[in-house]
Amino acid sequence: MKYTGKLSFCILAFGMTNLYSPITTDWKEDYTEYDRQIARAENELYKEHFQQALSIYKGCFENYDFIHANDAYTACQLAAYLKNRADFEKLVYRTFKQGVNYRLVRRNKNTGPFLSGKDSANYLNLYASARKEYYSRLDLPLRKEWAERFNCEQESKGKKLVFMQIRDDNFARLKELIKQHRFPGERLIGIAYTLPGYKNESNRYNDMCINYSFVFPTLLHVQHAYSQLENTLKAEVKNGNISPYDLTIVYGAEQARMGTWYPAGIGVDTVKLPLRLNNFVFRVFCKDTARVNHDRRLMNMADYVDPNTWVEFTKKFHFDMYHY
Repeated sequence: MKYTGKLSFCILAFGMTNLYSPITTDWKEDYTEYDRQIARAENELYKEHFQQALSIYKGCFENYDFIHANDAYTACQLAAYLKNRADFEKLVYRTFKQGVNYRLVRRNKNTGPFLSGKDSANYLNLYASARKEYYSRLDLPLRKEWAERFNCEQESKGKKLVFMQIRDDNFARLKELIKQHRFPGERLIGIAYTLPGYKNESNRYNDMCINYSFVFPTLLHVQHAYSQLENTLKAEVKNGNISPYDLTIVYGAEQARMGTWYPAGIGVDTVKLPLRLNNFVFRVFCKDTARVNHDRRLMNMADYVDPNTWVEFTKKFHFDMYHY
């Protein structure tokens, strides 16, 4: 929707969300081991041990019905790079099933050739089938609500007072949902896409962005979001609703904003020793690589890869990767 300068839709229209039976995030699975295996796979990936990485991804995925879209797509690209059609066909279906857009997979230099030629119609049918499964597991009214909230917040940038009001309303709504066990993460409302007409800074449609859900811009815009929601965010990582990297984005934003590794302004007397995770997005770095990797492993994250190495890796092998 186009922002009209009024808050009526963004703030008032969501009362309709009480008219349906909501899905809660009280899942019983513990994704701790999942995250550890994904970290192992990514470590092998950046060492260019591609077959080992693919094997770890596949073994991990066998134990979970829900997997993160970013992980599915990375494994799918690996299978394509290795020219392993049997694995590609299984992994591309799981990639589509997690909400990844056909256009993203089609344009990639590794996966694209598999979707063209004589089998193109079959893959389009596969995508349509997987897309139905994707939407069937989501809380669609909540997804629609946060898609609208996302666009309202993005389009109000540059209008400071309006932006702050929309941001604060979104954050209040988020805390309300947390009390209802309905944190709108990837597992509950799916990955982010954009409504027609909104593009990001690089002029690429945001349905090409698969590494977080609609709620994260609000978390990045609220000054102490991590400090206020740390326990909730960690719980959502554990149940698979968000990934450790999603949590890192929020953590890194707060640290970058404060200009320090230490949370400030909230509960100063209870501040814990900060984690050195290194965050590519917000340019927050620690030079002690051993300490960084130690802390990343505590969060079940892969070892740190410096930005230059990451850029060269993606160019060399034509992988679509999302760096943290």
